[in-house]
Amino acid sequence: MVGHKLKDRVREAYFLADPDELRKIYLRYIEHLTVKDSAVKYSLDEIRELQQQNNKLCDTVTEMKKELKTLKGEP
Repeated sequence: MVGHKLKDRVREAYFLADPDELRKIYLRYIEHLTVKDSAVKYSLDEIRELQQQNNKLCDTVTEMKKELKTLKGEP
């Protein structure tokens, strides 16, 4: 193909947004994101704390799965 560049059609089909910019936008509108009306409002600090708790729980589950594999003699 003389004079033509090959295009990556897969990459061109997707919008690749900046994750940091999306996070800023998400945090700006988070209080408006809800499935139904709720009197409960969460502060950003509460949301961050819940995220940290979720991360710890995910880590715990991962460790428990590893221990279970070890007990079963799996690699």
